[in-house]
Amino acid sequence: MTRRYRLAESARLEGNLLIVEGSEDAYELSEEGAVVLSLIEGAWMTPMEIATLLSEEWEMEDPSDAVRDIRDFLDSLVREGVVIVDGKEGNDPR
Repeated sequence: MTRRYRLAESARLEGNLLIVEGSEDAYELSEEGAVVLSLIEGAWMTPMEIATLLSEEWEMEDPSDAVRDIRDFLDSLVREGVVIVDGKEGNDPR
């Protein structure tokens, strides 16, 4: 089953900053990281769907590497509790 991701309700983007409401946590993101998270703000998406959208704007040498990198990035934020995977907040998706 392909995992789908969405930004948690407690998190919001402000430019390249990911702010977590109710905590002092904030994450400074690269431009690419901020774009990835903006795509899942209020919408469920798979890493493949995200990579497909990004490939319209950025050149990718190996799309499968991009999908893996996006999945790894999102999984790290699932462990932090700021991204939801398949409807489960704060769970390790593996």
